[in-house]
Amino acid sequence: GANAFLRDRDDDTLTTGRAAASFGGFFSRTSSEVAGATLQLNDGHVLIGGYNRLAVGAEWLDGDTVAEGLFTSPSDPGTVDPGGLSSDNETDRSTLGFYLQDTWQPSDHWMIALGARYDDDEVGYDERFPEAGNDDSRDFSEVSLRGGVTWSASPAAALYVSYGEAFLPPTVEELFSFPLFGSNPELDPEDSTTLEIGYGGRFGSFELDAALFRIDSENEIVFDPFSPLGLFGANVNGGESRRDGIEIALRGRPGHSIRPFATATLIDAELLHGENDGKTLPLVPEERITVGFDLDLTEGVALRAEGLHVGDQVLANDEANEQQELDAYDVVNLRATWRPGERKASGGRSRGLVVFAELRNAFDEEYATRGIYAFDFSTFVNEVFLTPAPGRRFLGGVGWEF
Repeated sequence: GANAFLRDRDDDTLTTGRAAASFGGFFSRTSSEVAGATLQLNDGHVLIGGYNRLAVGAEWLDGDTVAEGLFTSPSDPGTVDPGGLSSDNETDRSTLGFYLQDTWQPSDHWMIALGARYDDDEVGYDERFPEAGNDDSRDFSEVSLRGGVTWSASPAAALYVSYGEAFLPPTVEELFSFPLFGSNPELDPEDSTTLEIGYGGRFGSFELDAALFRIDSENEIVFDPFSPLGLFGANVNGGESRRDGIEIALRGRPGHSIRPFATATLIDAELLHGENDGKTLPLVPEERITVGFDLDLTEGVALRAEGLHVGDQVLANDEANEQQELDAYDVVNLRATWRPGERKASGGRSRGLVVFAELRNAFDEEYATRGIYAFDFSTFVNEVFLTPAPGRRFLGGVGWEF
């Protein structure tokens, strides 16, 4: 199988932050082009009395972005004067990945999977204004391994254990784009390992999935406001952290007109380095719970209602856990979908025209999705700053499924 895509996008963005009254805002005009492709070859055959499936693939991605920016006045940070160019730069990124996965099913009750992936990621930056000499590039490559074993106790229940590795290179913004305000060209990629034990089963008209997991991360990229690498701090590799948790998902099986669902994720996230060893990791809620239902009506009309609860979170830059936490919040979302003349593809998926309308944050709740404990330029001391979430909003669209 193979696929390819080409994407062209233009954006105009005006940003005004907590220092807008002192330094104004920033307007950026960007144009980006990205191309990518994926190729996968599969082979299935009998191996030592069982069925074996081998998958080999390659992924390629290449793109560049041209960006121009200018500062707005502190007295009127929301007004843009297009005549005063403050920055002009171009970034490019190319990614090449190769992967191999082999799945062997020696019997109806057992399945063993092993895989490996190689990634090479190259990031380049060229600044034409204001600092023509600020151009550089970095190349990152790594091999990631994964594996797992599944035991099917019956056609309706299975247990599994899996191990996986992940690799995340830094972005061009984290590396180069803001040399005085946080970028650090010496950053290393983030690495993580995940160990998971889970269960999946069916009973009656419901499906249940549950998993215990541990994620160990190292070299996570965080912003250190006290780093001497930048005027007001810099991005740094922040050491090790651990996330222990449980995920549970219960949902109604297909074929019923009303299908309730509920998911819950409980996480204990800790820092594992330095003076804050054992403290809670910022911006990781201890619980995230969703409940709702899908309802199929006549003539291809379907409704979905869901309620989301997100627990308290430690503020960004508060690794010492000394400030008041970001408050928990609850949100209700609604969605209606219409598929006129709904048809089923050979694989069971719907295809054809789809029209949808959504009501997000239906009760217009006021809450913040992010908070940071950072330096306030107006008072010259650290303060708490919150990122408010949008209020009630309506969305709609038309698509084609095939």
